[in-house]
Amino acid sequence: MMGTMFEADEQMEFIRKILLALDRNNCKAVISLVGFTNTAASKLSTTDNIFYLAHAIPHSWLFLYMTATIHHGGAGTTHA
Repeated sequence: MMGTMFEADEQMEFIRKILLALDRNNCKAVISLVGFTNTAASKLSTTDNIFYLAHAIPHSWLFLYMTATIHHGGAGTTHA
């Protein structure tokens, strides 16, 4: 969980770097905010190619619609 790894300002900086990379490469993304401290999608840039998840959903369902995923490497997520 991001909340145990980084402080709130570090979490926002991490997301900003992800958003910059997505923008530079013209990519679409689903970004899960689950586990981030005080991070609301309303505080982040909004574009048509970014979708923020505020609640957990089954990875086994979501990943069926993904071309690629980047995740924390946990066993449950990897299994999905």
